[in-house]
Amino acid sequence: MKKSNKIIAGYHLLTMLATAEGHLDAKSDDVIREYLSVESLIRLNLDDELDQIITLTESSFDEHFANKARDFYDDSSYEEREEFILFAKDLIRADDEITDEENSLYRLLLKTWRSREEELKANS
Repeated sequence: MKKSNKIIAGYHLLTMLATAEGHLDAKSDDVIREYLSVESLIRLNLDDELDQIITLTESSFDEHFANKARDFYDDSSYEEREEFILFAKDLIRADDEITDEENSLYRLLLKTWRSREEELKANS
């Protein structure tokens, strides 16, 4: 799997969070669009990215999510990660219901970032 930049990795993470409960609702889509508008001054073609997400098997979903979380971490500052967390929380709350699947992915995001931070500290 090729490494993604912060914007693409963030798109994957938010889209996967949004579809964790089996569908993408309009409010969640609005949060993803807001993230993209804040992060990117150019229009991105995300068809290939969406295809990657749609074709994930259930067994590879968490691994892909963790890989994109590492990609985001590696390409972002602490402040950018804090801002991204706000987008993730807004997205999870968008439909006024927090599912176990969304909560599990959110915890995986935080766990992956903590692990990556510890890994980088150990190697420095």
